[in-house]
Amino acid sequence: MIETEQELLEKYGAFVGEYVHPANNDVFKVFIQDGSLTVEIPGKVVLALNDPDEEGLWYSKLSDRLYFIFKKDDSGEIIEMELHELIPLPKILVQVYAAIFVKLYALLF
Repeated sequence: MIETEQELLEKYGAFVGEYVHPANNDVFKVFIQDGSLTVEIPGKVVLALNDPDEEGLWYSKLSDRLYFIFKKDDSGEIIEMELHELIPLPKILVQVYAAIFVKLYALLF
């Protein structure tokens, strides 16, 4: 179903705006493009977002490892956007450390 411009504004309008990164003052722009809420990450990429899931997470259409959360104040106004990137960090096995230690020990002694 193709939504009209008015329907898209009603659906996404509260999220549209500019959000500032507190550490470096980069401005992230949020707008509607091609029927999706879209985020421009300054100097990097423009990401179209899927509608939020049941937990309120807005996943990027490009990768399910990037998602956004929009925070509201007590009156329901959007006041903040959070960007999250899932980065898997595999655990290094003790055996790997042991093998490295044995090799180093053999080289030194």
